[in-house]
Amino acid sequence: MEKRTKKIFLIAFLAIVLLFLISGIWIYNLLKPVGIYEVKGINLTKEGFSEYLEEHILIRDLPSGADILLKLNGYSYSLGQGVVEESPNSEADLEISIPEDFIEKIGEEGLCSVMSEGLNSGEIEVETELSESELVWKYRAVLKYRECFGSQ
Repeated sequence: MEKRTKKIFLIAFLAIVLLFLISGIWIYNLLKPVGIYEVKGINLTKEGFSEYLEEHILIRDLPSGADILLKLNGYSYSLGQGVVEESPNSEADLEISIPEDFIEKIGEEGLCSVMSEGLNSGEIEVETELSESELVWKYRAVLKYRECFGSQ
């Protein structure tokens, strides 16, 4: 009976170690930063802004159920998984307010670098009712693009 108990403990120990190993690999892959290829040096206008956003990898990789409101001096865009629609102001997980002159800058430098700079300088404002842990869990699919979110 003693040998059988040792075998059970050994199997349980190995199962726990394997579980931790798999969890570690999953978390590493989730948080591993990914380089983003962005179209830069284009003449981006307000009229073409929603199409630009729809094609951006960050917007395409948003999770289903994503609810982000992007505000530009009186205009609002609702951002979802690969979908960008002009919409009236509404409740959203995140409300991001950016100056309208950033559209041209985004075309020249790319969305991620402009967003990161704007968040760090305070020119871009973000509001949410969700806790940080709720945001991280819901938007975990885009954590690999954290270079776009500034240094916060």
